[in-house]
This record gives sequence, structure tokens and C-alpha cells, in this order.
Amino acid sequence: MKKVISISLLIQLALCLPAAAEIIFAPGDYQAINGAIANPSYQAPVNCVVIDMIPGTDPTIVPAGGQFTYDASLDNPCNEDLLRDVWLMLRLPNGSYFGPIGKHRGFTLFANSTLIFHNRTQSIPTFAPLGDYTYISHCGTYPTWIEDSDYFYFTVISSAELSGIDEWEGPEWSDGSDNGIAISNAAIIQNNPNPFNAQTTIQYQLSKDCDVALTIYNIRGQKIETLIDKPMPAGVHQANWDASSYSSGIYFYKLVAGKQIFTKRMTLLK
Repeated sequence: MKKVISISLLIQLALCLPAAAEIIFAPGDYQAINGAIANPSYQAPVNCVVIDMIPGTDPTIVPAGGQFTYDASLDNPCNEDLLRDVWLMLRLPNGSYFGPIGKHRGFTLFANSTLIFHNRTQSIPTFAPLGDYTYISHCGTYPTWIEDSDYFYFTVISSAELSGIDEWEGPEWSDGSDNGIAISNAAIIQNNPNPFNAQTTIQYQLSKDCDVALTIYNIRGQKIETLIDKPMPAGVHQANWDASSYSSGIYFYKLVAGKQIFTKRMTLLK
């Protein structure tokens, strides 16, 4: 939900940062650092895939021995199929990093497609220290290259009774026989402009006739508007959202096209 800036991305873009700039670096992203030191002409790998997580509740507060859920996605906007790993890390209340608590190797991300993972459940062991944590997901090539990262915060409070959970174990990012729900260019969706003030246009394409629902959610996951809820023919469509009555912040739009579900984030700036 909150992006971590990878040092490899900074090197790749050759950013000139002011002295007062503050950066959150991706933990463990040492390949680009060492490569740049050893070879001034080092070129970091090209970044394409975007990883995203949305917690089921905000704020996320859970007892030791309890659980929380989140949705996640891997988006490949490039024009080629890609193979990527995902791994999960924790930043503990004392500031140290722990993990990986889960590794998922070899996701095939087809060109111009998104993998959606609904209701991933993370269990909290009974011995977990109380306090504030950061839940971090990385995608790239484990463990040498971090292409993109995302994170959100959660807080562990007093222990649950008799939970039987005695270790950190990240959830599977898969749905049985496949690696999540593939959203291909049968239903491509994007909004423009983004960020926007105070109107934006959401465009999508349907490969066949189907029932369509397009809804808007705030940062707390509350549905605030329904833009479309009816059968739609195949082809390219668009819907306009007038957000003039809403405050600046992060919002989400969700497209349900037949059995496909696609969720993306947008930013309202006033």
C-alpha cells in the first residue's frame, strides 16, 4: 500500500536528490549497491512489474495468536511475459527485519496482465512481541534483485487465548490450481489522469458481452460510488468520475467484468 523505493531504481534513473531528501530503501537490495561500487558503468535491471497490497482493515490491529487478511496483486504492464518471485518480510517493533516469512517462486506474468490474490490470511504467532510492525512484500528475483516493493502497517496487541499458532508463516499467493486470478487484456482498465483534480476517466475493454460493475472505494475500503452496474457489450468503454465532493487522498476503483475482478489505485489531489 505504501511504496518502498529500491536503490536499483534510483541508480537506474540516475536521480539527483537534494541534500534534505528522505528515502526509504528496500531492505536487502544490495545487488545494485555492490554493482555500482564495483563497476561505475553498472546498469540495474529494468523495472516493470508492480506489486500492491491492500489490508482488509485499516488500521490493522490483531492480537498475538490472531490473523489478518489482505488483497494483493502483481501487475505486468510490459509487452512481454515475465517470470518473477515474491517474498514476504517483517519489520519488528524493535526496528529489526525478520524473514522471509514466505517465498513464492516463479510466477508467470503474461504481458499486459495482472494477477489478483484475494483474502490472503496472515497468522500471528502467540509469542509475537506487542507493538507496531511493517508487513513488506518484494517481487523480483529472490534474493538478489528487488524490482518493486509494497508495505502496510499492523499492530499486535494482547494475546489471543489457545490459538495454537507458534510460528510466522506467510500465506500462499495462489488459488489451488493456478497462481491467482489472471486479468488479461480481455478487461484492461486504467484511469487518466492519475493523479487528478477533480475528475478522471476510467477506461476498460471487454472481449465479450458481460455484466459489468464499476465501483469506487475510499482508503478504508468503504464503497462510496457505483459508476456502472449493468450488462455491457464487447468493446472499449469509459466512465467519468467527478470527485469534486471528496477530499484529497487515495481511492480505489474496482471493475467486475463477468468472473474477472480488477482493482486499481488512484490519487485525488486538490
